[in-house]
Amino acid sequence: MTLMRLFLLGSFVVLTTLAGCGELPRPFEGVHDNAQDMRLMPVDKAGMVVHPPEGMPGAAADALTRALIDALRSEDVAAMTPPGNAASLVLGGTATAEPAGWSIHLALADANKTSLGSITSHAAPTVVDDPTAWSPFAKAMAKSIAALLQTDGTTPRTDQPNVVIGDVRGLPEGERRMMVHALEFALQRARVQVSSTPDKATHVISGDILISPPHGSGGRQQSSVDVKWTVARADKSEVGQLHQANDVPVDMLSHDWPDIAMAVADAAVDGIVDLVNRRGDTATR
Repeated sequence: MTLMRLFLLGSFVVLTTLAGCGELPRPFEGVHDNAQDMRLMPVDKAGMVVHPPEGMPGAAADALTRALIDALRSEDVAAMTPPGNAASLVLGGTATAEPAGWSIHLALADANKTSLGSITSHAAPTVVDDPTAWSPFAKAMAKSIAALLQTDGTTPRTDQPNVVIGDVRGLPEGERRMMVHALEFALQRARVQVSSTPDKATHVISGDILISPPHGSGGRQQSSVDVKWTVARADKSEVGQLHQANDVPVDMLSHDWPDIAMAVADAAVDGIVDLVNRRGDTATR
């Protein structure tokens, strides 16, 4: 099983708190099929495939790639080795040997080969086939690459909703930060304006995540993961809620949270956008 093909989407229910406004659409309604090995939703837009740079010896290229994937995950980017999936972002480039180290040029593109930007960096590891030697340089590259994801290059429209991610409760700080970053990324890819502060936000999105104690036996233990997203206006009036729930293998929760966070956000984003785009006058219907 590849984690990128996993998602905990046993049920997805959209609940409205607006009296008399009617039932909201249910964009992810479905029945979980255990026979499908939980492969219900690929990570799509959230995943990034990292290719070894061309022009570098194999052992060195592999070591750099491993260090870069680890560094990107530390930046809350769900990075992976090929092949990824049909909608993955793609990072690749070239490396040129210099008298002291390497000049490395990396370019990021979406699944349609549209350029999302590029970076050029210099690295001089003491041991070229050791990922730990590449780590300091990979961390610097990862920060620059993560910055490319913060904008799609378009000019924000002032007449569109502007959202901020509020409290996400129920997770340790590291996992909470990954979940917030994943949701921000998914919203930006959906062309929603995302603010880092509530000052100009029209909507606030908050989350409650509950992970149950493991159940099952042997190596097949799972935990129930329950996710509730709440969308409210800036005046704190609630628009509605979305609910995701399913069982996830315990070992994946322990080791693969960055990818799971991206998958949760990617599956929730359409429902959240639907709520954000609902006009205030629906409350009077």
